Amino acid sequence: MDDIGGVPIGLAAQLREAVVSLGTDGTIEWANTAATRMLRVSEQELLGTSALDRVHPAEVARALDGIAFSADHPERTAVVPFRLRRGDETWADVELMSSVVRAPDGDHLVLVLRDATPRRALAEALASVAAAQNATVAEWHVGTVFEGALGYHRYIVEFATPPADLKAFRDSLDADLSARNADYQAHRAEGVGIPAPELIEVKPGTFREWMRSKGKLGGQHKVPRMDAAGKLTQEIVDFVAVGACQARHVVAGPGD
Repeated sequence: MDDIGGVPIGLAAQLREAVVSLGTDGTIEWANTAATRMLRVSEQELLGTSALDRVHPAEVARALDGIAFSADHPERTAVVPFRLRRGDETWADVELMSSVVRAPDGDHLVLVLRDATPRRALAEALASVAAAQNATVAEWHVGTVFEGALGYHRYIVEFATPPADLKAFRDSLDADLSARNADYQAHRAEGVGIPAPELIEVKPGTFREWMRSKGKLGGQHKVPRMDAAGKLTQEIVDFVAVGACQARHVVAGPGD
């Protein structure tokens, strides 16, 4: 196999998104490193297994409908969420981004999957902490800041109902994420881990105006939630600074 859906196999192997190629019987015949990492299995454990056997039983029909739609309408983007069973028997929240029948023989179905588990965990943590502090989150975005030896995370949050104490909100969010995610807890280990995240509260309507400035207001456009590279996050920070949209700010550092 020299290519995956017309994409050179070398390039597909390096993509950040999970890419898998299915045979006519639905078995997984090729997967990139992002796919094995997301599913917490080795390549040997994944190849030759049934893709549908990994889909949550309650969501098989949704996954099949999404794959069929994407294959029939390659010019359109349809983000289809469902869960896949990992090697450790936990569930990964994924989103089907696209699928394409391999040309010219049409004997392979290629799926591009995005791991939505971190974003879902963040959304749940934000909602939980907000509810506990009688606050309501309207929009949010988080990205990586590459400063110092370890860097840190920068949250930009727009509240419909703001919390009384922004630092207490940040500290509770940090604690909630540590309780939900062992990887996050390990990265936050005292003395060796990254500092508690920075939290920038922006004024109501800030994200709407930022989306408008990019020509992406309305329709299917949504505020991007996560930015591992940090470039988009910095763009939002710059917009906030120019428009004097910042309301309150908690710098990265030790939590309570």
